Amino acid sequence: MPQMLREITRAVVAGEPGAEIVAEYAAPVPLAEVVRASDAQVVVVRDTPTVGAEGRSTVVYELKPHRVPLGEVSPERLVDAIRSAVSAPIEA
Repeated sequence: MPQMLREITRAVVAGEPGAEIVAEYAAPVPLAEVVRASDAQVVVVRDTPTVGAEGRSTVVYELKPHRVPLGEVSPERLVDAIRSAVSAPIEA
């Protein structure tokens, strides 16, 4: 991410209670490696679609655990649950 955008990001995070930057990387690093090494809850990256190259557009991808009891398991119930999860409306 460009130096100016990194400085802005650092300043924004520094002003938030309970938030901290736990790692910065000068070169691309596999996302799974970053999360595993830092136990990060949020990762900010430069490349679209997360933060645009110009630093003006943003998108957030959320991976939230969600538990729905299915009751007694059966092949049909499992398939229905998978289909339901895939076709579930996206929250705005």
